[in-house]
Amino acid sequence: MRLASKILSKLYFNKPKKVADTNGYKSVIDSETRRRKTNVRKIGFEDGKEVWGLNGKEVQEYNKRYILRDLELVKNFFKSNQIDVMILGPGKGAEVIYFKKLLKGMTNNIDTVGLTNYLSQDAKKVVRNDYSPKSLSDKEYFEHSNHLKFVNKYNYIYSYFGPGVHTSYPEIVILKAASMLKPGGIARICVSEQGSSKKVLKHIKEYIKLKKMDGNIKLKSDHYWIIIRRIK
Repeated sequence: MRLASKILSKLYFNKPKKVADTNGYKSVIDSETRRRKTNVRKIGFEDGKEVWGLNGKEVQEYNKRYILRDLELVKNFFKSNQIDVMILGPGKGAEVIYFKKLLKGMTNNIDTVGLTNYLSQDAKKVVRNDYSPKSLSDKEYFEHSNHLKFVNKYNYIYSYFGPGVHTSYPEIVILKAASMLKPGGIARICVSEQGSSKKVLKHIKEYIKLKKMDGNIKLKSDHYWIIIRRIK
């Protein structure tokens, strides 16, 4: 536990020079929420192509209200004409285009990270940077990847059917996303089936309390979402 705590502390809030190995987290992640790696591939990747059902062809109507509410909070807090957005798991990129419309008139820089470079041509015209790998390997899964170039960079992070679902370690995804936010920023991350968000949230809160990092982030669960607010 002591070793894992040291690794987590260095990874998320102290801008380390190296990425910690995912195996270091095993002692702080409950077996109930750990998903088998084989399930990751079955959900999102098969024969060199992304084949998952909710693949970003359209924005789900029931998610639009969440996005609108979150963006209003973000704009009210930052009171800036520039909003930096990261979409994790964009698929075809319908959400990219939707965010561009919502932020019309503002300087909005939208970045994406997916399993592979899967964006439609229309989405590619809108996105600033797509950091998705050209091909998938284990090291490219979000929980294994080097995220340090994203730290303290975004006002808002959104992920519906992204790494919070396609992962063996949802706790790591949530804490990485928290580190990518600017202070005051908000992230909304889906962690699969309803109810699992409470389990994931419980583990993260136990860790940040142990490390006396309670004041760094605020977290809450909302059905299958975890909402993150970066405080400092």
